Amino acid sequence: MGKISKNIYILVLFFVLTIFFTYPLTFRMNRVIPGFSSTDEPYAVTSYMWLVRYCQENDFDLRKCDFIAYPSGVNLKDYAGTSHLWEFIKKFLTILSNHIFAFNLLIFLGFVLSGWFTYLLTYRITQSNLAAILSGLIFAFSPYHFARSWQHLSLSHIQWIPLYLLSLLCLKDKSSIKNILFVAFSLFLLSSFNFYYAYLMVIATATF
Repeated sequence: MGKISKNIYILVLFFVLTIFFTYPLTFRMNRVIPGFSSTDEPYAVTSYMWLVRYCQENDFDLRKCDFIAYPSGVNLKDYAGTSHLWEFIKKFLTILSNHIFAFNLLIFLGFVLSGWFTYLLTYRITQSNLAAILSGLIFAFSPYHFARSWQHLSLSHIQWIPLYLLSLLCLKDKSSIKNILFVAFSLFLLSSFNFYYAYLMVIATATF
């Protein structure tokens, strides 16, 4: 089995495992969102995503929408601007589908990629498929990840952490333009989705 083929099979494995561990979410992507009964933060995120699409479809100015803080309105560009990759992705997926599906898709992909990137990182260190798969399972489907997925969307995207650590290992093994760009791109993804994780990885880089 080729290296690329094996990695694709592992990606499919974590795709299937995500369906299993998040059941029945995958079959209700357009109707429900995961969350605690005691928190309303997911509703705040999905309401903004819905409002962005509504303004887009009805040609409303996002810089002054009076759906919130009527009659003075609020600048939705502060929440859904296209200058930030994370906000652009949320806006793009919402317009392409709807706010519920976009929210669930971001959570679903977070689980899949967390497992896959952790597998790639661990396999590079151990050269053991079993250890790498188990590490991906532990990291992707940890209680912390589920809790953040049910409450804080941006904090649920822990997948860039193992990807960034993998890029550091690649750069350590071989100093090249490609690996430098790999590190820079991984750090860009980290900071685009959550500044807390980026800050922690900057500390990890100094330690590394």
